Amino acid sequence: KVETWLDSSGNGNHLSQASAGKRPSLTTEADGSRWIDFSKDGVVILDNTNVELTPWPVYVVVKGNFMDSAPGYVMDSLSPWDKFTLYMASNPLRVVVYQGKWMTLPYEGAADDHTFELVFNCGGSMAASAGQPWAVGSAGGCPTDARGLRLGDDGGSRGSYHKANFRLEYLYIFRGQPSEADRQAILKAVL
Repeated sequence: KVETWLDSSGNGNHLSQASAGKRPSLTTEADGSRWIDFSKDGVVILDNTNVELTPWPVYVVVKGNFMDSAPGYVMDSLSPWDKFTLYMASNPLRVVVYQGKWMTLPYEGAADDHTFELVFNCGGSMAASAGQPWAVGSAGGCPTDARGLRLGDDGGSRGSYHKANFRLEYLYIFRGQPSEADRQAILKAVL
């Protein structure tokens, strides 16, 4: 079980779970890749109430496997809870970046591993499959004090949408929106 997912940036924004029964699992694949697995019934969550998400924009690179169906909410801010959200929707499959308005990116193969890039930037939020052209969203909320980060099923505030049926290999969060050259350098380093 994963008690703490360490922040490798050196900023100390570790995600943790004090309760042993609410911790996700750590699995290692035959190729050596390690995954944090949120696919179990009940509350499975890692969080940090002190992560400061603003100022915008925030650039996120996440590699996940969303099993055989969209898991619903994968990641949220804690305050306000709906201004830094990654949601995996179905019918059709799509990544949703949410800051008060939906910004969607279709994809195929829920049971496959996917790397997505997300930019949370109020009225100009974007999403892309790793290295592909950006899909740009419409206007959204722009809180000045968004903070806290939660991964997984908290058992309450998201209700039936929280299916906790996904696993993540990595999650990187950067300040600012990268230039195209910086974006390619980051992807080369993490892929």
